[in-house]
Amino acid sequence: MKKKHYGKLDLIRVISCTAVLLYHLGLLKGGYLAVNIFFVLSGYLAVRSCASKKVFSIKDYWVSRLKKVYLPLLVTVLATVCVLSLIPSVEWMNLKPETTSVLLGYNNYWQLNANLDYFVRHVESPFMHLWYIAILLQFELVFPVLWTLLKKAEDKTDKFTPWLIASAAALLSMVLFLVNIKLGRIMPAYYGTFSRLYALLAGAALGYFHRIRRPAQAKNRNASAAFFLCWLAAAVILFFTADAASKFFAGAMILSVVVSLGLICCAMADERATSPFYKLIGSMSQMTYEVYLVQYPVIFLLQGKEMPGFVRVLLVTVLVLGLAWILHNSVNVRKDDRLRQYKLLLSVFVAGVSIFGGVRYIQAKDYTKDMKKLEEELENNRKLIEEKQKQYKEQKKSEDDAWQAMQEDWGQSEDKVRENVSKLNITCIGDSVMEMTVSQLYEVFPNAYIDAVINRTEPRAIEAINDIRNEGLLGDVVLINIGTNGPNIPDDEDRLVGLLEGKTVFWVNATGADYPDFNEKLYALAERHDNVHVIDWVSVVNEHPDYIVSDGVHPSPVGCKKYAESVYEAICDYYMNQMFKEREETIREHEEKEKGRIAFIGNDLLLGVYGQLQESHPDSEFIIDGSFTAGTLISTLRERTASGDIAHNIVILPDSSIQLSAADLQTIAETCADHCVYIADLYGTMGSDAENVRIISFSSQLKEHEDYMSYDEIHLSDAGNEALKETVENAIK
Repeated sequence: MKKKHYGKLDLIRVISCTAVLLYHLGLLKGGYLAVNIFFVLSGYLAVRSCASKKVFSIKDYWVSRLKKVYLPLLVTVLATVCVLSLIPSVEWMNLKPETTSVLLGYNNYWQLNANLDYFVRHVESPFMHLWYIAILLQFELVFPVLWTLLKKAEDKTDKFTPWLIASAAALLSMVLFLVNIKLGRIMPAYYGTFSRLYALLAGAALGYFHRIRRPAQAKNRNASAAFFLCWLAAAVILFFTADAASKFFAGAMILSVVVSLGLICCAMADERATSPFYKLIGSMSQMTYEVYLVQYPVIFLLQGKEMPGFVRVLLVTVLVLGLAWILHNSVNVRKDDRLRQYKLLLSVFVAGVSIFGGVRYIQAKDYTKDMKKLEEELENNRKLIEEKQKQYKEQKKSEDDAWQAMQEDWGQSEDKVRENVSKLNITCIGDSVMEMTVSQLYEVFPNAYIDAVINRTEPRAIEAINDIRNEGLLGDVVLINIGTNGPNIPDDEDRLVGLLEGKTVFWVNATGADYPDFNEKLYALAERHDNVHVIDWVSVVNEHPDYIVSDGVHPSPVGCKKYAESVYEAICDYYMNQMFKEREETIREHEEKEKGRIAFIGNDLLLGVYGQLQESHPDSEFIIDGSFTAGTLISTLRERTASGDIAHNIVILPDSSIQLSAADLQTIAETCADHCVYIADLYGTMGSDAENVRIISFSSQLKEHEDYMSYDEIHLSDAGNEALKETVENAIK
């Protein structure tokens, strides 16, 4: 009896396979749903296959699946390992553990453990798509046992029993899927075997149902075609619209299963799909499994290669179809094949490549422990960074608040200085000039101690200072007014000042001095002693002669008041100047401190060297983001510089995942125009003419010291991190 062939099932396979390929190429956002169609088909055909056997054998079922499913998978995996192991530029640290997970049929759980996101448009390995095959292998391993058990249950109960059990199991799996989605566990929902069984079990349930009720064939062929096209259109609409990031993701997944069931029902109701078109589709359908297997290795191999988008799509398509044809014909050689000899030669070649790949797989080192250790170190650094950066922000805020308060306080400082001067416990020692102004001096210095005597000479002033000091009445600020009572003994002024060491001395110059060079010697005295400051009463009198009486020495009544005011203002000016000097010094120190601040910014390269840098720069800021790209890094710099929330010195440590072009470097220079920027170059690809950007070359050291690079050719080893730290510190000194 001639075996029935359903051409529309072939069409479903071809369209679904095309949708998956276009999804992997980034051209069809809902193409991932085609995997559900394959799952439903697999569950349906598994039941049909078992039901077609007069005598069912679990062993025969497994052998057939080994030939049809596992053998092409094995060849694809080992051939991929062979090819990629011969290309030095390909970095694939998970070769050993990931390949093992594929060969042993648990890749879906391996990917879950590795935190791989199927919906992120990147290609971290050539086997990211084989989670689907893992779930299929797990199903094919268990299904013949379940078939046997359900057959026995059917024999003892009712023919509807297997259908009811399969349907109930599908619903339970669907509930598990939806619960995971509700809890935000997207990848466990998508990769988990039990949460994805609903598609396979839905197909199996339909297969059991068609054993009870055969698919009804429409009498009108046009009507049959219309129904099929409607379901097919629904599938295509889902492929074009159902973005995995959409909130309707779960609904689209369930709906794709319903559409798959509708497509299969229509396809199985029409045995008349035997036109030349369907014969062509049938030929193409034979390779859909192989097309699925080889597409990701090709995409992985071509990633990073510079080429126009349409060229990439065309090249991937041609390579995928060519390799799928080779794979299909090398593992399916029939005795009656006209090209049997050529296919045998092809099989030998493919077997040789696979065997060599198997050897390279066995020889490959498993870096799982090293990667786990590295990840633990990086995670510890992440936690430490969070703690240290919290402390940094608190300390920076405290410093900024203190600086702000100090600046606000400066607005009131001049009034405070004048208030403090008036409260000075000042000691005043003088002659008759001071004696005439005692009441006025007390008005401006209410806490003053005044000792003024007529005709006091410098030797008598020395005696008075000794007496006052012995009585413990000598203040920290001393006002002296002597110089109009005869010539001084040489060095009397120095002896007098010597008694006032450690005191701040204000000496009023003399009008009508008994010897003409007194004021000149007074200024010379001030030059010799840092604690002596001259109050220029002479200049005040020269502008206002009425401030003194006819003897040219003593102040008039108006002059007495102006004398006290002049002394007070002169002392205020001194302390004002002292305050301004201290303020300028504080500002200078603050500016120097701000200019000395460093902000380190980067991704995993900075995360790796963080421990060494933080130890020598505990007060620096570390801005670390493993997902940084050139664009997001520049955006962060632009945002932080615009707000003024970044240090003067910026050290950028990017690894190979951040490719900074010449245009990017120019943008960084312009964005950080008021900052000094240092950028580490590990690969000798950077150069900048900008005055504020300095390139820290580390490529030559990496070439000279192979031990500086870690096993993954991305992170640095401990020795490499230490060397990078020293190179960076030498550059920013």
